[in-house]
Amino acid sequence: MSSGRISAKYSRRSSVREHDLPDVVANPEELLSLLVRMRDPQAGIRPENHWSRFFGYYSRSFRGSDVVDFISNTLKVSRQEAVRVANALLQQFFIHHVAGGTELLDDENEFYRYLDDGVSEYALNARIYTFTPPPTVDALCLSVEGALTELYHGIVGEEDGLVNYDALIQSKGFIQLLSIVPSLQRFDMRTLPEDAKLALFVNLYNALFLQGVVELRDGHVPGESMQFTTFTRQCSYVISGVEISLHDMVQGILRANSKSDGLSRCHFGAQDWRAHCCAEELNPNFHFAISYGTQSGPPLRVYHRDNITSELEAAAASFLRRTTIFDEEEDTLLLHPLLSWNESDFGSNSWEINIFVCRYLDPELAQTIRRARAKPSFSTSYYTYDWTSNSTKSGRVEFDPKEAVESSRQFFPSLMALFKPSPKRPKPSSTVPTRANQGKAKGGEKGGGSGESRGKRENPVERKMPEKKEKKVPEKKAESEKKAESVKTYEREKKDELEKIDEPEKKDEPEKIGEPEKIGEPEKIGEPEKIDEPEKMDEPEKIGEPEKIGEPEIIDEPEKIDEPEKIDEPEKKDDPEKIDELEKDEKMEKNDTEAETKEEDIKKEEEKLEEKRDSPENGDKGVLHARESCEGVVESKEIEATAADEAGNGEEEFSEQDQEKKGSGVAAEEDGGSS
Repeated sequence: MSSGRISAKYSRRSSVREHDLPDVVANPEELLSLLVRMRDPQAGIRPENHWSRFFGYYSRSFRGSDVVDFISNTLKVSRQEAVRVANALLQQFFIHHVAGGTELLDDENEFYRYLDDGVSEYALNARIYTFTPPPTVDALCLSVEGALTELYHGIVGEEDGLVNYDALIQSKGFIQLLSIVPSLQRFDMRTLPEDAKLALFVNLYNALFLQGVVELRDGHVPGESMQFTTFTRQCSYVISGVEISLHDMVQGILRANSKSDGLSRCHFGAQDWRAHCCAEELNPNFHFAISYGTQSGPPLRVYHRDNITSELEAAAASFLRRTTIFDEEEDTLLLHPLLSWNESDFGSNSWEINIFVCRYLDPELAQTIRRARAKPSFSTSYYTYDWTSNSTKSGRVEFDPKEAVESSRQFFPSLMALFKPSPKRPKPSSTVPTRANQGKAKGGEKGGGSGESRGKRENPVERKMPEKKEKKVPEKKAESEKKAESVKTYEREKKDELEKIDEPEKKDEPEKIGEPEKIGEPEKIGEPEKIDEPEKMDEPEKIGEPEKIGEPEIIDEPEKIDEPEKIDEPEKKDDPEKIDELEKDEKMEKNDTEAETKEEDIKKEEEKLEEKRDSPENGDKGVLHARESCEGVVESKEIEATAADEAGNGEEEFSEQDQEKKGSGVAAEEDGGSS
């Protein structure tokens, strides 16, 4: 805030010398005059944005060395005396350390701020910066108690405890409260005694909660857990130069800065200045005095410094008697969820919490709970929290114990089951549903009774254990696995077909049957009876099996079987004419047999195609494959036939030329003989 708002009597220049230094430290007015000169935008210290190598970025801050330089130059004192004056400003909360330090150091890496700098918009008492001296402890406690008494008298119902948030802003007590809370800016919390600290912060919590609902939420109370958490962490007051939120008041100051459940550290760190302002001892009854803005929470009341302990005891008794339920059928003690939020404040375990609760209940109910605690079936549970607003607009909702019991059974079955004794677990083999176990359950074991009785005693939870252990496969993984399986099956079918097709190649080896080298020997060829065996050499019944032979080109290789160049060696033969005639006869017979086998193969392939078309099991792919194989067979047969015809024509021409040469040779011999 600019210095124009400061009173004119503090704006005069101070002519302080070195011998007048004790007066400056002890006199708040002299310190305030020095602060005015520090905040002068032209000759004073201007806040700037700084970057610390240890802690990070700090907006609108200044260095500790700059403060020492300014004071030493202004008051004409040494740097040591300037550090004393700067620490006096810090103790009076005119300036504060950015990290909550308690001492001003002559260091370039230590940063500080003015009281109104670095404050968030949720600090509801820092919108007006005050230079007035802070009040005393008694005056502050009495003023806050009087303002809340006036406030609650006008807006809180006496019978139902509902709050009229619309009339809150116009009430006299609220206006009086707004004039008191700015004095907390420079109030030293360290001067508060234990009883005054507990009463003051319980009242300030309720006052800040009401002011936050009106100014930050337009009269709407947080209606769920997440809204309540964010609201309590944002809404705050500036007290002793630092911001303290609703969350800080509960977890830090009122809980004596103890560790929260599930956390290994305290709320305020050891170097935090606020850690020195917390309560010395924890009184858990303050949980039943602070408001949560709901009908199921504690009602709004004013708590006084003189009788704070007895008033908190009365608040705990009234709250626990209204909200505690004992279910005799289930032997279960149902408690308010407020006790579960900070269980360690009421006891280290459920047994100690039950003892704490029974201390404030009616004597009869407490006695029945003590008797039930001796039973093994006794358990402790918490029902769900009701976030219904305590506003007069929502109306009064009466607390129904039956609904609380049903909600606890619905939402906390696992917690209730933990405290109940579970039956003995059977052996691991009996939990798995195998055939052997089923047989045992039906027939029974020796000396173990009937199977039906044993089936009734089985624990249903243990029977479902194998189902829980099964891992859930995502949809994408399941689809990919199905695709992989389909691909594998398709590849297996292909391999099986190829193996079936390749089988005749191993059985029928035409190269070994029709070896031309052995046939071409002139001595053996001269025996026509052994050579002319077309039935043994070419077996049309085995070769022409269409079911096994899918590739006729590989099976029928006439070029390899019939090699006329190796067979016909006229130079070594003694009777060439006879050999030629025998070869012609053999080739004619082979051609006839091959033509017959081709016709039979074509007929069988056509019959196969018709069967595949008629059968519903084979799809379009099988028909196309069969058609292609048939066409391939026909084409291969035609190519072989044309090749055989050309070979036959060539051989006939070759034989005619040989005869002509022989005839000419014979004629020449005759001419020679005659000559």
